[in-house]
Amino acid sequence: MAAGKPGSLGAVARDVRLKATPQQSGVWVAAAITNHGDGPADYEVTVRVTGPGGFSAEGKFRADRLAPEAQGGGGLLFADRGGAPVPTEATATVVDITRRPTAR
Repeated sequence: MAAGKPGSLGAVARDVRLKATPQQSGVWVAAAITNHGDGPADYEVTVRVTGPGGFSAEGKFRADRLAPEAQGGGGLLFADRGGAPVPTEATATVVDITRRPTAR
């Protein structure tokens, strides 16, 4: 179980932590999104999960109206639409993060 963040996401990449846990029906990914900014923000995080045997799936996490230093996120079950088997080890990677100031 591994998690990663491409360096090209800049400083906002530190706002997201992932944990991938393979299960019988897919890979469960827990995301913790922390607002390290100065004001409230909305986040949309695109995550890709990959593994041996061609497993590949993508999904999005959202966290709205996070106050500074507040944490949001949740969990999603990722399944390969092409039918690749669920891997015993998977890697969850942040593909994109959109952080916007919360509209007043």
